[in-house]
Amino acid sequence: MRAGDAKAVLVVGVEVTSSHYDINSTDNSSLVAHALFADGAAAVVLAPEGKWKYEKTGMSVIPNSKGLLTLNPPFAKEHTSYRMYLDKNVSNEMGIYFSEGKGKDLLDSLHSSNKKPFPALCIHPGGPKILQAFGNEIYSRGWSKNSMQNSYDLIENYGNLGAAAILFVLAKSINQIEEDEMITMAFGPGVTVEWAKLSKVH
Repeated sequence: MRAGDAKAVLVVGVEVTSSHYDINSTDNSSLVAHALFADGAAAVVLAPEGKWKYEKTGMSVIPNSKGLLTLNPPFAKEHTSYRMYLDKNVSNEMGIYFSEGKGKDLLDSLHSSNKKPFPALCIHPGGPKILQAFGNEIYSRGWSKNSMQNSYDLIENYGNLGAAAILFVLAKSINQIEEDEMITMAFGPGVTVEWAKLSKVH
């Protein structure tokens, strides 16, 4: 699209996490992962012109998080499928990252707490504790307690739909947003933090 070869790009997120279930994975971190993650698919069209435009995008990795959130191929003979693993310390490391680490600087760069109104939030619902860890920092900066309600609704009604989850939250949020700015944030294996800041086109 940037090179001028396409007028629009269709971005599709598909998750078939039910196929990853392994009866041999009985540890709590594997069981919780399979209880949270669900099958789903969603798509979005990106184009040079539209109602919203990207101002900034980026990705970072939370320090010391290697192995806390993983999706591994079946390396061992006794494993029948990919193995999903969600360690109980993911939310703790996220909390530290956003309150003390480089995640704090990231949030500062996306929005100053002294500036109002606050941007709308479109946050990937990784899980209740992940939303709580991120929310604790967001609320302390002045965002309202219902600023992530669409994320909570999705995790409660459908589970974590993986890559498609952020698009589901976006679809539910986009027509309700009165603010001129929006921050999106998603979390994935790594543990990665993928973010963007968008603004309305007037």
